[in-house]
Amino acid sequence: MKDSGKPIAPLSPVLRAVVERLRENDDVLCRSIYENIRGTISDYSLSTDTGLSDDLLSTLTWHARVWHEALLDAQLPSEELLAKAELSARRRVHQGIALDSFLRAFRIGSSTLWQNLIEAAKGDVVLEKELLLNVSPYLLHHFDIISHRVAQAYMDELFQQASWRDRVRGELWSVISARRDDVEAFSRYCGLLNMDAMTLHIAMVFAVRGASEDTRLNTYAFRKILSMAGMDHENSMYMRYRDHLVMWVPAGRGEPLVDGDRRVGTHAHHIVERVEKMERVGVGLPGKGPAGWWTSLEQAFRAIEHGGESGTRVTRYSQILLDEAIAHSSSVQRFLDAILERLAVEPHLLETLQAYFQCRQHRKSTASALNVHPNTLDHRLQRIELLLGGSFDDMTWLATLSAVLRRRRGDPA
Repeated sequence: MKDSGKPIAPLSPVLRAVVERLRENDDVLCRSIYENIRGTISDYSLSTDTGLSDDLLSTLTWHARVWHEALLDAQLPSEELLAKAELSARRRVHQGIALDSFLRAFRIGSSTLWQNLIEAAKGDVVLEKELLLNVSPYLLHHFDIISHRVAQAYMDELFQQASWRDRVRGELWSVISARRDDVEAFSRYCGLLNMDAMTLHIAMVFAVRGASEDTRLNTYAFRKILSMAGMDHENSMYMRYRDHLVMWVPAGRGEPLVDGDRRVGTHAHHIVERVEKMERVGVGLPGKGPAGWWTSLEQAFRAIEHGGESGTRVTRYSQILLDEAIAHSSSVQRFLDAILERLAVEPHLLETLQAYFQCRQHRKSTASALNVHPNTLDHRLQRIELLLGGSFDDMTWLATLSAVLRRRRGDPA
């Protein structure tokens, strides 16, 4: 947007003197605008950027000076001044200020400058008329030009930053998927995304309706998911893979693995309930380095596939560990089948074992469920111990029997 010429008539001598006085004493005004912005816009008050406060005050002072000098010179801002305004907008992108917050701060500043001029002319009918008829139209034009340029500069910088980060994510993915021995490259790309390469990360896989063809849906879903997980979408690793949304979340420092697994599972439940079109979520185990991230991703895909077969919306790999061990080991399958064959000789023993586990090894409840006397139940359990050479007091043996029953039911693995 280019404008030239003089959209405002030269100020009257009296109004000119007022503007000159305001220009020479704008420190207090700019400090007031600064406090207002920080007090009402959380992006500015909560920012962790150490240079933002000084930069904001300096920029406000500069804008006030540009405004006053534009009035005195009866000229719109030059291209040189607009280019300088664009630089401040680009800095806000890197300082973590959202566009709506940035433009809101701009409106606070421009309206305060105008109110300050009105207050200075208050009570003088001639000056008030001059402000209304001559200056107010220029005010709108002046700040419209600047706001248009700074908003465009902000979006350009945001796009460049997003494109750059997407390229970094692409390079990081190439390491995870195809060059898992290149730990140096993995660390370098993680560093560019402000991620700790040495921290354990957990892969999450999301099945979202329409994710394979709708890029806007992908962007919305990722931002929503990351926000719910308390993560910064700019400094996170996420992508689309095999028509699913994929992301890695860091395990808490010093957090026990079991607690971390449960915490991420809780996040997953919240996500499927609150994110539109979310169908299922799979969660892997924590992994470290490119190989660990890849393994966690494979586990998350196995978990989400298991959930699709069983109708479960959220499945953690930790919940299907035993199924996975059975499914991927022919020797384990043969061993469990051998136990089933031995128990099948006396079918009521399999029925008893099934009820015993369903009742959580509570003998009285099991006898009631089977409609048998407790002594009969004890006899059957002793018979199982005798046939298989184990003991119900042995937790390892109980785990084996649980696997036998899962194998018998044909639970998907």
